Formats: sequence, C-alpha cells, structure tokens
Amino acid sequence: MRKILVRILLVMAVIMIVGLLAVTRGMGEIKKIEINDVDLQAIEDGVYQGSFTAGRFGNKVEVTVRQGQIAEIVLLEGSQTDLMNNVLARVKKAQSLQIDMVSGATVTTKAILKAVENALTQADH
Repeated sequence: MRKILVRILLVMAVIMIVGLLAVTRGMGEIKKIEINDVDLQAIEDGVYQGSFTAGRFGNKVEVTVRQGQIAEIVLLEGSQTDLMNNVLARVKKAQSLQIDMVSGATVTTKAILKAVENALTQADH
C-alpha cells in the first residue's frame, strides 16, 4: 500500500512540474523584449497586420491607421479578454505603445504590444 502511495505522489509531482513548465513557457523571453514606439506620422493610411508568438503567448492584430493616428486595433488571434481589450484601448487612446504595463500581467501586456508594434513596423517599410 505504501509503495502505491509513493508512486501516485511521484506521478502527481511529475504532472505538476510538467504543467508548471508549460504554463511559464516563453515568459522569460517576453520579459526581456523591448517595446519600441513607432512614428505614426510616418505611416501611410491603411490596415496592417502583425503578430507575436513566444511559448504559449501568441497574438495577431490588425491595426488601422488614418491621418497619422491609430483608428482601430482588432485582435484577430489570441485570448479575447478584458485585459487585452483594456491594453488595446489604452494604446489607441495614448496613440503610443509606451503605456504602463498591467500589474501582474506584464508578460501578457508585452506580448500584445509587440504584436501591435510588429504591425506598425511592417507598415513603416
């Protein structure tokens, strides 16, 4: 009976470790990335797509630029959450990627901001 209990506990420990690794995959990479601001005045009017993926964090956005301003940002792929909507609304309001990170959600915030940056950077070329 004791051997069975030890085996069950070992299996549970392995499952927990694997789960923890899966949940935190990509976090270190995202924490290190820089979010660069983009000169919106240099971008022609249009609709631009950008994406960013690292580990389990993946987002794809569509950014509409009109008259040197972000007119709309739509999340095409990724988790449609209040957090994502809040971050995208703050970027639109600030007309900048240089917004405060959401406390406790820095990695998620950076992942969505990098997707928007990639869309705008693509538009700039």
